Amino acid sequence: MTGTGPPSLLYVSSGSRASELLGVTPGDIDWAKQLFYVVTKGTDDREAVPASPQALTALAAYLDRIGLPSAHDPVLRARRGPDRPLSYSAMRRSSSA
Repeated sequence: MTGTGPPSLLYVSSGSRASELLGVTPGDIDWAKQLFYVVTKGTDDREAVPASPQALTALAAYLDRIGLPSAHDPVLRARRGPDRPLSYSAMRRSSSA
């Protein structure tokens, strides 16, 4: 069974690697086109990746709840402890619980 939070929905709906999603910043999200941009493995190229409407709705609610990070900070944040980017291991756990 997979999680249902924004990290899980983006991970499952986009087919992107966890490490790619962890780098997504507010400026990487194109809400109107339902896309976000990731830096692909082994390159510095940004690739447009589609996201499901459900994933973007969950992400919007998540960002409303936690607040929008600064333009260059990752949108996926740790839920416990001080404000910090979500770690790779926490991303994997939230997507496979």
